[in-house]
Amino acid sequence: MDAEDLFPESAKEWLAAHGAGGLLSQHEVISMKRASARVLALIADNEWHSANAVRMVAGRNGVPASEGLRRLRDLRKVVATYGLEIEKDRIDDSRMYYYRLRKLS
Repeated sequence: MDAEDLFPESAKEWLAAHGAGGLLSQHEVISMKRASARVLALIADNEWHSANAVRMVAGRNGVPASEGLRRLRDLRKVVATYGLEIEKDRIDDSRMYYYRLRKLS
């Protein structure tokens, strides 16, 4: 399954499905769809990825997107419907987290 297949075609449907009606403009949702798909494609390899890597892939042209981790949080609800979860792990006692996609057991 391609990452784009997880999202409805209509931005209005996406907003309704995620309870975000009225919070974002349609243009922002269409952009979010692409950024979210890039984040999903990054973590779908079952390897751990840093928060910085998530921000970079959510951005464009080498410029990180500050909302990259928000995209990751939004994806949690979407992937759960497919029997998947976005796992988070902290490195030692630091504030650094790593993320990966895994199948629920």
